[in-house]
Amino acid sequence: MTPDEEELNLKRDTRKITRRSLLAAFLFGTAFIGIAVYWTLHNVNEAMNRYLCENKVLSTLEQPNGRHDLVYFERNCGATTGFSYQISLIRHGARLNSQSGNLYISDKPFTAYWTDGDVLVVLEPGSRAYRRKTSYQGVAVQYKDLCSKQGGCDND
Repeated sequence: MTPDEEELNLKRDTRKITRRSLLAAFLFGTAFIGIAVYWTLHNVNEAMNRYLCENKVLSTLEQPNGRHDLVYFERNCGATTGFSYQISLIRHGARLNSQSGNLYISDKPFTAYWTDGDVLVVLEPGSRAYRRKTSYQGVAVQYKDLCSKQGGCDND
């Protein structure tokens, strides 16, 4: 191989390495910026929930086996939204955080009670449910339509 060919091969190899390095730097930078944006938006959302929404505990029911508490609360997130009624299942003795309910969210008040250690019953008053889980942390949730039992409800 002549010195000119060697120099040409060296330049090609250098360009390949430079391109790969630039591509790796671009991908790393894009990933870093993506993670930073996600983290920022997640923290802003958490802060907005914490400072703009208020949870007013209406009642607490201890699970018969004592593992969890069922917290029934009213959530108010300011003038642009209406009140909602929610339930969360939390560790016995823990405080309700500023998050929305982890089991059930409704636009109208409702009733909930334990039937035994691992079964919870929610009596729905013909409301719109925004979250309606059927189980959570080993607790089964049964929903019963209160309006059908009473012969209809006023949904205003």
